[in-house]
Amino acid sequence: MAIGGEGAPLATKFHAHNFAQKGRHIAVNNLGGISNVTSLDWRSGPGPKICAFDTGPANILMDLAVSHFSNGSRSCDFQGRIAASGITCTELLNKWLRHPFIRKSPPKSTGRELFGEAFVQRALTEMKKRRLRKEDLLATFAEFTARSIAENYRRHIKAMPDEVILCGGGARNPYLFARIAVALRELKTDIRISSSSDHGWNPEIIEASAFAFLAWLSWNKRAGNIPSTTGATKDCILGQWTWPP
Repeated sequence: MAIGGEGAPLATKFHAHNFAQKGRHIAVNNLGGISNVTSLDWRSGPGPKICAFDTGPANILMDLAVSHFSNGSRSCDFQGRIAASGITCTELLNKWLRHPFIRKSPPKSTGRELFGEAFVQRALTEMKKRRLRKEDLLATFAEFTARSIAENYRRHIKAMPDEVILCGGGARNPYLFARIAVALRELKTDIRISSSSDHGWNPEIIEASAFAFLAWLSWNKRAGNIPSTTGATKDCILGQWTWPP
């Protein structure tokens, strides 16, 4: 950020190092609180053409809603069971898909300031006006996550990937996984949707592994950023080493 970058996404080099495949266009989509994608198009040239950015919400809206409805006793919709029993509110979905962040061109990153507690509170008000059930709101949040990912691909990635590898906690949610697959296949019918576990990586350790990789790069005095993906003005060594007293 000190050299003009967004500060995120930061896992891009790790995704490229572990998932790029020569002759193919692969996208790695992390589903944490926020969704971010790394497009690795290696169909020509000596290395992959890389594009990476945040797409919007992943688990955060659903998690906050579940916490609200359970008075804090639950932190997530386990396996998407609540959402799966709901009905998507098309009116709300279409309204949210017009969010300026989704239309904004990369480099871009986001967090709770756009898709957090305030967004959920507004959604709860809308829910009461429309007499929606909690299941319906969870279903609509899940669909918004899936459709916003697909819309970002359509707008901001030059060509649809051959395969999308889902990782992060959201990849363990079968309902969300299925809705993302449906949304992406409306853009490309033969696209493969897989989990990072299909490639030997537990979905929940990708982010931690990426930061271990960044630490290794820093220790070896190698740049950890890709300026074109964050908007930074140059390559730089990320992080700082702090020794115990």
